Amino acid sequence: MSTSLTSTLSVQKANTDRVNLIPEYNWHVQFDKQFDPRWKPFDRPRATQILEYAPLFVRYLQYYFRIKKLKRRPHMDFINPVPLQQIYGVPIGGIGCGTIGRGFRGEFCRYQLVPGLYEFRTVEINSFSVCVRRRCRTYYTQVLIPYRMRKNGMKSWHGAFPNENGHYYALYPQSWTTYDLPGQNIRLLCKQLSPVIPHEYKDSSLPVGSFVWYIENNNDEPVEVSLMFTWQSGSEQGQLTGCK
Repeated sequence: MSTSLTSTLSVQKANTDRVNLIPEYNWHVQFDKQFDPRWKPFDRPRATQILEYAPLFVRYLQYYFRIKKLKRRPHMDFINPVPLQQIYGVPIGGIGCGTIGRGFRGEFCRYQLVPGLYEFRTVEINSFSVCVRRRCRTYYTQVLIPYRMRKNGMKSWHGAFPNENGHYYALYPQSWTTYDLPGQNIRLLCKQLSPVIPHEYKDSSLPVGSFVWYIENNNDEPVEVSLMFTWQSGSEQGQLTGCK
């Protein structure tokens, strides 16, 4: 099951004196950022550590095969570790209530809604799309993800947003993503915020997140900009592992 929400705004020429919404101190990368491929998690203990942790490893194997016999996923799977994915940014969600991970290119990934269990998948349909119209004519449509859709029924969606036109800024629990629409003289800014509030543990534990969009029109004429949000229930497999 999937859901879509659409909002349309008529945008006048931008005010160049507007306050910068992105803080001075943040983690900033462009969509085409490539990290050092030599970065790998530690997975080879020293010889002296093997002897020291041998009893613990035997206990772990007993736990691992007992859980597998019950056809359940172990909370700690050291037999089949997940390969390092250098894609993550600030997640959505409060403290202790589960999160949905976000990639710095706009992906929705790493679903942790079942305590202790993670779904390391990127769900393609979970995305934002934009449509730009002038004088009642459509001039630009784009899914705001940097890759082409691969799933059947979605290949006709116009993905592959240019990497050089996207920037990501993070300062937990907030993040900001800018999109410079090619040939449109329009910039989009998406502010993501989760309820992590100092000394407010009740409100900070809410499983919610918000997206606030700002549109900067640098044209001399007004434009009509529509934003659509599509969302699939569960994960890529249709439901989250562990949910019954």
